[in-house]
Amino acid sequence: MFASSSRRFRLARPDGSTAGVTGFILAALTALALVTTSPLLPMVWDEGDALDRADAVRGWFSAFASPERLPPPLTEEGLRRGWPFTTTREGHPAFYGLVIALGRELAPSFLDPLTRYRFGPMLLFALACGVAAAKVARHWGPLAAAAAGLGILLQPRLFAHAHFASFDGPLTACWLLTWAVLPEDRSTLSVSRRVPMVRLVLCGTALGLTMACKASGFLAAIPVLISLTLIFGRRACLPVGIVMAVAAAVFYAVNPPLWAHP
Repeated sequence: MFASSSRRFRLARPDGSTAGVTGFILAALTALALVTTSPLLPMVWDEGDALDRADAVRGWFSAFASPERLPPPLTEEGLRRGWPFTTTREGHPAFYGLVIALGRELAPSFLDPLTRYRFGPMLLFALACGVAAAKVARHWGPLAAAAAGLGILLQPRLFAHAHFASFDGPLTACWLLTWAVLPEDRSTLSVSRRVPMVRLVLCGTALGLTMACKASGFLAAIPVLISLTLIFGRRACLPVGIVMAVAAAVFYAVNPPLWAHP
């Protein structure tokens, strides 16, 4: 009886377009909620240092448009000044600084100065909530997706961290994206097919970005490895190898300090 009811439930799942619309709506509402409430939250301890580092990243990109500036951005000294991460100070990886810097450039001018710096992390968190909600909607319907999205956003501590121009919000967002693109069973993943191979690459990319936000992001590799092993069993070596190779390449690519000293 349970099996038959389970089959009926699965047949009632929404199609991909419905799940996508659900995810988009929740992502937009999350972004709106975060941007609207950002002025209510004062600057926290970690943000001051993170903003300084993000400004260094912005200056590094600006140096490409101003060749007369010294040192050149791709030299060892240029990388050291423009990317004070990974191999310097306490060693935080660089991706969260890149998110803050890019968000600061994209933020509308009518926002207050602190919210403009927070714009990138808030958008990334909203995107992660939307992608995760789309996955939930695809399996259990829009109501479950809405409940999941609200459950993530309305955790008080997580709601606060989702605003801040720091590392914990991007770390959580990238970890959530890693889960959202991870296949659930063997039927959704076969390395002999093009689309599932894209899923492997996306999973590796999200995992690499998670690792590149904070050292604790490396812990995200553990559930990914366990999941792929349970899905593939004895044939897990190739999928695991692809995901981990992509993750390592992405981590290296978004940590320019490693370019000079791998």
